[in-house]
Amino acid sequence: MTVPVTVTVPVVETVVVTETVIVPSETVIVTVPVTVTVPVVETVVVTETVVVPSQTVIVTVPVTVTVPVVETVIVTETVIVTETVIITEAPDTSTTVTTGTGENDIEIVTNYDVDKDSDQWYHNDNVEFFKNGIVVMLGDEDVTEDAVIKFADTPADVYDGENFDYTVEFTVEYNGTTKTASIPVKIGPRGDANMSGGELADLYDAITVATFILPTKPIDIPKGSFQEFLGDNNEDGVVDLYDAINVAKLILPTVNGDWTKVSNDYQNWIKT
Repeated sequence: MTVPVTVTVPVVETVVVTETVIVPSETVIVTVPVTVTVPVVETVVVTETVVVPSQTVIVTVPVTVTVPVVETVIVTETVIVTETVIITEAPDTSTTVTTGTGENDIEIVTNYDVDKDSDQWYHNDNVEFFKNGIVVMLGDEDVTEDAVIKFADTPADVYDGENFDYTVEFTVEYNGTTKTASIPVKIGPRGDANMSGGELADLYDAITVATFILPTKPIDIPKGSFQEFLGDNNEDGVVDLYDAINVAKLILPTVNGDWTKVSNDYQNWIKT
């Protein structure tokens, strides 16, 4: 007699694994095949012929099954990078007239902020420009003290009655070498507290100063500004009543804009 039989058998599985590799600093995904043998229990239905009717027999048999498996693997990879940097130096745009040898070629350096540093601020006086902020270098050596620095113009020559910002040229002579360069400067009328320009301070400048020194200070003249420099016409370091009085004197018909008639100390006022 033929009857259905249920058989439970252990199964050994061979598994193919795919590995994923993770690299520190550079993550690399690598897939690799891997064979893994895994025990598996499997139930098998078998048809068996037996003498005893209606009898169910359970038989356990070993079975080998191959199953695909995916496995993740971490791999470390080291990467070395070499970088080459090329630095290009900007060419010197100043004009140079050389009468000596290459050993005497000089470099002129100006290092200041004309909007913040007063070293190159001027009233429109007939005085020489200052050498402040100009450095003459011969290689790594500072030779400023031995160089001859000359300006062709004065602040009075350069000031045009309208602008405050200018660029003035100068020459440097050192050991047979002559070089030309330029610097930014600020120039304005002495006493021009409201920065209206023109050749001379006027009544409105005197009013500006008089208003500024009131306790309520309805007008602000920023400390350390070029406006303060112009308003401080006697160059005593502060904008005060004396500056307003000086401008008031300046506009008198008997004085007629001559600062030397405003005060006998005028020459001592001039920034040196």
